[in-house]
Amino acid sequence: MKRWVPNGIRHLYEFGEFQLDPDRHRLLRDGQLVPLPPRAIDLLILFVRNPGKALERQALLEAIWTGAIVEDANLTVAISHLRKALGQNAGPAEFIETIPRIGYRFVADPREVVEEHAPLTTQRPRQPLTITEEEIETPATKASNGAHPAAERVPNEPEALVAADKIGASSRTKKQALVLLALLALGVVGFLIYWRTAARPGTSAAPVQMKSIAVLPFQSLGRATPEDEYLALGLADALSSRLSRLKQFVVRPTSSVLKFSGAAQEPVEAGRALGVDGVIDGLVQHDQDRVRLTTHLLRVSDGAVLWTDSFNERFTSLFEVEDVVSQHVVKALQLKLTTAEEQDLVRQGTRNSEAFGAYLRGRYAWNKRTTENTKKALQFFQEAIELDPAYAAAYAGLADCYLALGDYGDASPNESFPRARGAALRALEIDDSLAEAHASLAQTRFLFDWDWAGAEREYLRAIELKPNYATAHHWYAMFLAGRGRSEEAMREIKRAEDLDPLSLIIRANIGTIHYFARDYDRAIAQEQKVLEADSGFIQARRKLAFALEAAGKDQETVAEWLRVEQQLGASEATLAAYRSAAAASGLTGYWLQAIEVEKKESGGEAGALSSYYARLGETEQALHWLERAIDQRAPWLVYAKVTPVYDNLRGDLRFGALLQRLGQ
Repeated sequence: MKRWVPNGIRHLYEFGEFQLDPDRHRLLRDGQLVPLPPRAIDLLILFVRNPGKALERQALLEAIWTGAIVEDANLTVAISHLRKALGQNAGPAEFIETIPRIGYRFVADPREVVEEHAPLTTQRPRQPLTITEEEIETPATKASNGAHPAAERVPNEPEALVAADKIGASSRTKKQALVLLALLALGVVGFLIYWRTAARPGTSAAPVQMKSIAVLPFQSLGRATPEDEYLALGLADALSSRLSRLKQFVVRPTSSVLKFSGAAQEPVEAGRALGVDGVIDGLVQHDQDRVRLTTHLLRVSDGAVLWTDSFNERFTSLFEVEDVVSQHVVKALQLKLTTAEEQDLVRQGTRNSEAFGAYLRGRYAWNKRTTENTKKALQFFQEAIELDPAYAAAYAGLADCYLALGDYGDASPNESFPRARGAALRALEIDDSLAEAHASLAQTRFLFDWDWAGAEREYLRAIELKPNYATAHHWYAMFLAGRGRSEEAMREIKRAEDLDPLSLIIRANIGTIHYFARDYDRAIAQEQKVLEADSGFIQARRKLAFALEAAGKDQETVAEWLRVEQQLGASEATLAAYRSAAAASGLTGYWLQAIEVEKKESGGEAGALSSYYARLGETEQALHWLERAIDQRAPWLVYAKVTPVYDNLRGDLRFGALLQRLGQ
């Protein structure tokens, strides 16, 4: 489409402190030129001519890049450029609003202004539209392809700008482009200056300092299938794990970025929520045996694209994709790696593509963190091991699954923990540098073997190998808390929180450490803070109930335990019985009813019954059930030395003897 100015009349659009001149293809801010790539200007023109209308992503792609095969990422990058130029930061959208799963809307109210000038006759003929991975080739690229840099041209406005009609644009007469030579020269100079400093496909921008990054779950291109979903999250998780081997910056764990999976939140906004300096974002599409992947590294402070690249590979080549993306991130951040770090970065767990696929499915299921999905993950990790018996990461995943099932009571500790230990040991036989396997082994030494020295040794080894591994710091903190080393425990868990600030369980266990240290007011305040973030997080609600009880707040304790029971799915009859017992005898009545329910509904879990009787001061029954819990090797017994629940028993020599059986 050629631009022209009929009879010297120009239509300008003003919004806020900006003035958009579609005919001259430029944006001014308080009279000063705002440098923008041509496609971003085209997009802005389309927006201001359709204020308040929802414009779908696909329609925008067709309108701005008519006839060209481009990635969905091109639109994301153009939107990012626009928002940066307009000064739109996090918070309510001032100009461009994201409509989840649909597209975008221009929410400002532009005012159309008509200016009259002397008629112009100069026209600039159209040239064929050429689309590279983003929008333009650089002078260096042109030169390398045999074209002189001086011959570089500015891409013209897309033919499909008029195609706004099909996405709600008002009907307009097609205009022919009329551009003054001086403006053309100015545009070329401004464009080259801008793109000299902007990110280009496969290259990095100016040196940046980043102390933390997050790999967001990749978005599925088009209508997502289950295959796309597992691949999108699994690849992001694998890349996150790969980059976390580097000690020069912190990589947020997958558990923290899961909330952004499948969401329409902008990458930069997600980065701000995660408290990181940079984010890796991507689009993925799985088509039979091929995978199409586009990734970009964005700086959170200003939304700058530091690096972007695309891959269209066979599934068997995804190992190489991981290598390339990891190395490009290092290059974009201009990190100086030692030889050992370089080797560690490209170290592969397997070369068997089927095993890798099963592992990705396992990680996808594991990150769902439910009993059902943990069991599915276990099966996928076992499948990966059958396909490649030397796949250390799959053994580490297997260990995590068995640990989770045993720790949360979904499997017998006497069955699950030995299996977790065996899987962790096998992983370390294959690769002793795997920090995750050392941490998993430490957990089995702590929760099941009661090998305190061995557990601490493995925790410290995991942290040595991967200093920014939040889980290792978290687990080690709870080990220290169980040993009564509360000050050390608090330092470790604060470090874990720094590394993974959105983790609810880490934040809730800060309260647990306060609780063990008998600092009940801080424990209560901490759990309440966690519940403000997520009222459905039952672990924090349970911990709050424990702290309220220890602080002597009986009525609040009953109310909180009733909420816990309700969240666990207790029947109305059971809840009514609890309320009736508490109304008649207060907290004592509540625990008497809990004993009845425990014996009737679950056959009597020894650990739970020992804690109920201890609260009631019934020493004989409490010690009887505590001894049975020790025989069953209940995982939570590692905290018997420090938990206030057993304070009524501490003067009894038999309780001391039971602690000795635990090695405490």
